[in-house]
Amino acid sequence: MDAPAFPSLPVPPGLRGLDVVAASLRDLLAGRRGGFRLVASRAGIEPAGGPDDAPADVIVPTSGSTGEPRGVVLSREALIASADLGAAALGPPGAWLTALPLTGVGGLLTVVRSLRAGHVPEAWPGIGGAASFTAASFTESATGLLQRTSWVGQPAYVSLVPTQLHRILQDAGATAAAAAFHRILVGGAPLAGALADRARAAGLRIVATYGASETGGGVVYDGLPLPGVGVEIVDGLVEVSGPTVATGYLDGPRFGGVVRTHDRGEWVDGRLQILGRDDQVVKVGGRMVSLSAVTRILLADPRVLDAVVVAGESEEWGAVPRAFVVAAPPPPADLVDSLTALVARELGPGHRPHTMTVVPDLPVNAAGKPLLRDEP
Repeated sequence: MDAPAFPSLPVPPGLRGLDVVAASLRDLLAGRRGGFRLVASRAGIEPAGGPDDAPADVIVPTSGSTGEPRGVVLSREALIASADLGAAALGPPGAWLTALPLTGVGGLLTVVRSLRAGHVPEAWPGIGGAASFTAASFTESATGLLQRTSWVGQPAYVSLVPTQLHRILQDAGATAAAAAFHRILVGGAPLAGALADRARAAGLRIVATYGASETGGGVVYDGLPLPGVGVEIVDGLVEVSGPTVATGYLDGPRFGGVVRTHDRGEWVDGRLQILGRDDQVVKVGGRMVSLSAVTRILLADPRVLDAVVVAGESEEWGAVPRAFVVAAPPPPADLVDSLTALVARELGPGHRPHTMTVVPDLPVNAAGKPLLRDEP
């Protein structure tokens, strides 16, 4: 598509970034300004110069977890549709705590939902890389928001990635604070069944979401598409249509209301199940190995709270799968051998991870998503 001149909106880390994004979004949603391109910045605030008549679009960079980020063009109408459809599925309008980067679609939508509900957006102060996410810092932010919403009798909501959920569940105070939220959206990466079960057993009302920047954020809740969102499996890949879909890439073609993702999926008892990405395949000694398939097997094991499999370099094999696993406590002594054998049994010996490392948390990028390259 022809790329119009969008002014950049530098977004600094921390609460100042929330002020910048919220003010610009408020004007955009009200029709008082044109669109802008979100740019993470640590150099301070610069004026968002550019034409006042820029299209009412927000340019959101993809996470870059599998490659170089691309600019996704989300129209004002798509942002509103995604926020409103999601809010209607969750319950009464309420206040949102922003705990995800504002330059990503997940964090951006929490601000849109807050504004649409008539609330001043609030945030965990470490957003955008200002600080590491900890149970203590989440508890402090959540407690303040929950107190204010309880005074007016309105619900509170928050969006998290699985790594954040895992850290919260390691702390009794943070778990209690999270349990007071009306709903907790969990997305951005596959959610392990053991982690979901642990959260629900602790009283957290989690909703597992599926979506991407190109789909307008999470548009499938607990395996069910939001009303008005179409989801089809075409040649094994998930295809999304409807009012939330992005216009296209800033440097590429338009989507025309339908975007085919790189995610493989299937319907199981009427609910969408994601099987992994089709572009996470490496050649190991001449054999094609699906990193997503290995990750899916690991996440399905009740001894695993989180996992990611990346492609590592090998002089002998060219590339090899390397697994990183967060174990449910207490991890058995033979966990690595047992999980390695499980993968070989389920997928064949060629898919067996060449290394498997048990870690307290997964290595993640700035958006809180597991790194899918050999960077841990």
